[in-house]
Amino acid sequence: MTRYRTDAETEGQPTEVNLHVARGRSERSDGDPDSVVTVGVHPSDVDESDTVDRLNAGVEHPE
Repeated sequence: MTRYRTDAETEGQPTEVNLHVARGRSERSDGDPDSVVTVGVHPSDVDESDTVDRLNAGVEHPE
């Protein structure tokens, strides 16, 4: 997972956020790979990294 810190806007107010991006590959039953991308965002003043990691770990791609 790659993490970025960037600026966003919430209800017209500037907010610094942490952006978590993960990319994986999953083999389909026909042998062709699929790319799976997950994204998590939270305000940088609240550490939700563990929560985003747990959510990402729970992603399952159907065969």
